[in-house]
Amino acid sequence: MAGELLLITGVSGHVGFRVLAEALQAGYRARAVVRRAEQATKIKATKSISPYADKVEFAVIPDLSVDGAFDAHTNGVSYILHVAAQQFTSVDVPIDVAEFAKSNIKFTENILEAAAKAPSVKRVLITSSVTTLFTGEGLQGDSDLVLSWKSEVAKDLISPAPEKAVGPIAYVISKVLSAKLVEKFVEERKPHFTVASILLGTTIGRFELASESKELVSGSNIVPLAPLLVAHQGPHHRHRPGTVRKIVPVYNTATNPDAFTWDDSIEIVKKHFPGVIESGAFPLGGTVPKRKCLVDSSEDEKVLGLKFKTYEEAVVDLITQFLTLAQAAQAAAAASA
Repeated sequence: MAGELLLITGVSGHVGFRVLAEALQAGYRARAVVRRAEQATKIKATKSISPYADKVEFAVIPDLSVDGAFDAHTNGVSYILHVAAQQFTSVDVPIDVAEFAKSNIKFTENILEAAAKAPSVKRVLITSSVTTLFTGEGLQGDSDLVLSWKSEVAKDLISPAPEKAVGPIAYVISKVLSAKLVEKFVEERKPHFTVASILLGTTIGRFELASESKELVSGSNIVPLAPLLVAHQGPHHRHRPGTVRKIVPVYNTATNPDAFTWDDSIEIVKKHFPGVIESGAFPLGGTVPKRKCLVDSSEDEKVLGLKFKTYEEAVVDLITQFLTLAQAAQAAAAASA
């Protein structure tokens, strides 16, 4: 209900920032979690947040994995939106899976424990990932994925989990383990609040906090940018309509299940930004391997009362911002020369 207080984590990130902006625009008050005070200063100065300065406060928590990290920040909170997550920094260098997963698991545990101590909390909403439904074979095999609404959190990823894995696989395992933790918490503790999970697909588009184009070449935005910037990424799953009702993809492909591949970002740029490819702004040469994942977002659109953007629309938004920032940097460099 508008006017109630939300606790939101991850607000300095791509998804978390938009969650904060949309919540404020909808009339909620927000207590936004950041790790450093300077992040709060930057967020407050943005076009999306500045009009709501009296509706948002910031909680500085340097380490979200410390026991009781959120306990002092849930007073008067009606809803908790947990978006923060540990991110991997490389797609091809194996890392210690247990060490990487520990942070995401602990973040989730701390959120749930803090909510359990706060009588005012009505619901905890956790941003998870569609990959929590994938199997190990689905992640690394060659076949298309077909999921149903009965799909359970993947089990073969954690029985046993590998000691070392590349960043994307380690990330998925951390999300699976976090999801299992949530299931166990709800079953055993029977909390006074409800718990819901949003299983996101690949999230791409404009990121208002980016001040340089290179800041867009990270996270999920690397997927459509990879073919343009001569980067090779591991497999990412695109989503087409099917029977899954738990999942909220960033964009909707319900009208045409074979509407795009990630590498279509090249043709999208040629279509909407004439001459940009020829100018050398994007060297091309990269590719993103893909497999189809059967996902139905129609139920989510009904519940949320919105229509998801198409891949083309999301890419246009992203590239518009990328070019604007790149051109501004070039102009500044020329002026100082």
